[in-house]
Amino acid sequence: MIYILLTWVSALLWWPISRLRRRQPVTRILVLEIAGMGDVVCSTPVFHALRQTYPQARIDLLTDQAWVELFQVGIAEFDHVIGLRPQHLKGWRGRLRLARRLAFYDTALCLNPGAAQLTAMCWAALPRRMSVLPDIRSRSYRLLAPLLSHRAWHERGKSFLHTQLRLVSTSEDARALPRRMQASAASLTKAAAYLPTSQLRTVGIAIGSGRKIKTLPFELLREVVRILLLDEGLRVVLIGVASDGEQAQRLLALCPTSRLVDATGRFALADIPGLLLQLQVFLGVDSGLTYLAQALGVRVVCVVGPVDMGETGLQGPGVRLIDHKPPCAPCSWVFATTQHCQQARQSCLQDLGAASIVAAVQDFLYQEVGASPS
Repeated sequence: MIYILLTWVSALLWWPISRLRRRQPVTRILVLEIAGMGDVVCSTPVFHALRQTYPQARIDLLTDQAWVELFQVGIAEFDHVIGLRPQHLKGWRGRLRLARRLAFYDTALCLNPGAAQLTAMCWAALPRRMSVLPDIRSRSYRLLAPLLSHRAWHERGKSFLHTQLRLVSTSEDARALPRRMQASAASLTKAAAYLPTSQLRTVGIAIGSGRKIKTLPFELLREVVRILLLDEGLRVVLIGVASDGEQAQRLLALCPTSRLVDATGRFALADIPGLLLQLQVFLGVDSGLTYLAQALGVRVVCVVGPVDMGETGLQGPGVRLIDHKPPCAPCSWVFATTQHCQQARQSCLQDLGAASIVAAVQDFLYQEVGASPS
C-alpha cells in the first residue's frame, strides 16, 4: 500500500509529464504479462489485434524469464521478448528498475495485473497506462484504477480474453479469434528424431500440472493409458517436466510396451511445440501445455476439473471438454485460484470415468477416416 500512496503523492510530478507525452503518436508498446505460460498463450489473440491496430509500432513483450525462448519464436507479433524474474519486482529497487525500462515506451498494456507493474507505469510517466483489473475490487486496485489512462474491469464467469480485448478497442468477438503459436525448425527436428515417423497414431498425455488440484488422479490416468493401449494402432507419449518422471515410470511399469513413450523432462520448453505437433490428439487438464497444443492447431481433449471454462474460453471444433460438475464446481477463477479442494474428496476429478475420456480421444482419432478403434 505504501507504494500506491507514494504514486498518488508523486502524481504532481509524473502526471503533467504523461499528459504532455500523450501528444506523441503510438510508436513503442510494451505488453506486460508476467504470468504463467498458459496465460500468455491465451492472450495471443490480443497480440494479433494489437499488431493489426498498430502495424508500424514496435511491440515488445515483458514476461517471466522462463518463457522467453518459447515466445520469442512462437509469437510472431512481437519485435522482442524481454524476460524478468517475478521476484525482481519486489521492493523499491524492483519497481524503479521496471519504471526505467518502461520509460523507453509510450504505451504499456498490462494483461495480468499486479500493483508493482501498475505503479511502475505511473512512475515512468507513460502517456498511455492500460491494464485489465480484477473482478475482486480490493482497496489497492480501487486506488490504482484512477491512475490508469485505460482500464477494463473483469467480471467473474465472463471471458477473460474479452476483457483483455476491450483494452485494445477492438470490436472482434473473442470466440472468433484463435490462439496462435508456431514451432521452431529446431524443435520440429528434435521431435522427429525422438518420435520417428510411424503408421501408429500418436496421443500425447500431460501427466502433471503446475497446480496439484488440477492434476489427473493417478488411478484415472493409469486406466486411460491402459484402455488406449488396447488399440494396437496407437502409441501414447507421456509429456511433462522432469519432476513428472517418477509418475511416468510407474505407468511404464504397469503398461510395459514400446507403444508407451516417456518424454517427461526430455525436451526444453522451447522444443515442446515440435513434440506437440507430432501428435494427432493431446489430452490434458487446464494447463499451459493444453493451451499451447490448441494454439499450435493440435486437437485437444481437456479434463476441466475445478476451473470455470467460461473464463478461459477453451473451445472450438478442435476441442473436447470432459466436465463433471459437482455442486461445488467451479471453485477456481482467473483472479481467485484455488490451491486445495475444500470438500472431503475432489469429486470433479475423482468421479470421472476413464471411458468418457477415452471416447473423446478416439472420436478425434478416427472421425476423419471413418474407422473404428480395434
